[in-house]
Amino acid sequence: MGMPVKSVLIIEDGQRVHLTSSSCEVADTETTGRVLVDGRMLEPLEELVLRDRRQLAHDGMVMAVMVLDRSTGIIQAGPDIVSRGFIDIEDSAELVADAKATALDAVQALEAGERSDHETVKEALRLALRRFFTKRADRHPLIIPVILEV
Repeated sequence: MGMPVKSVLIIEDGQRVHLTSSSCEVADTETTGRVLVDGRMLEPLEELVLRDRRQLAHDGMVMAVMVLDRSTGIIQAGPDIVSRGFIDIEDSAELVADAKATALDAVQALEAGERSDHETVKEALRLALRRFFTKRADRHPLIIPVILEV
């Protein structure tokens, strides 16, 4: 019972099979791998994009929004904390209040000249909040600092 060996093909991933009415043979080989569909695009995704998506799926994201005076670097409003997929803001009021205090301390610790440089302020916020959430929640949300100027 079974098939004769000459009538069986064992095909590996990427091998094309050419079929005719009287034969079946391996034709050539194609490059294979995972295909990730991003909306309507079938383009390969950058590793950074995939890493961020994995992080978002696992730990969510936290956005810290602050308004700074353009000329003095003095904080005019905020920080406000927005969370998606990480914590429920209403159910974690103490954690959010402590995160706001941590963000405020991080910016106030900068020199006046450093506060006028958006990238320096963003990096200070990102590092302070990353450490804070790692320590307090043992999670690593994607931190997105947003600095607005007035």
